[in-house]
Amino acid sequence: MGALQKLIQDYGFDSAEEYFEYIIESIANGQKAQARHLFHAMERGERAEFFDWAETSHFYDAEDIDTEMHQLRLFFDEPSGWEIYLDDNDEENFPN
Repeated sequence: MGALQKLIQDYGFDSAEEYFEYIIESIANGQKAQARHLFHAMERGERAEFFDWAETSHFYDAEDIDTEMHQLRLFFDEPSGWEIYLDDNDEENFPN
């Protein structure tokens, strides 16, 4: 059993999608440490699955999906392949 399956059981969810939604809801509710804990409790491949889900199911109607996904990766300190250059004014646009 992978880490994600155990987490799904431990939290009483029925699917990976419910667990992923719980991570997103934690961010939205200001529970940033909780969201990071939930994310990092998954294995690397499961984290990639989370980002695939977020791109296709959560941010599917976002105006700028690339920016949304990049910010989500930054939030979890996961590389996205982008090199970014921020000045002091840009930092407020990214999650802490």
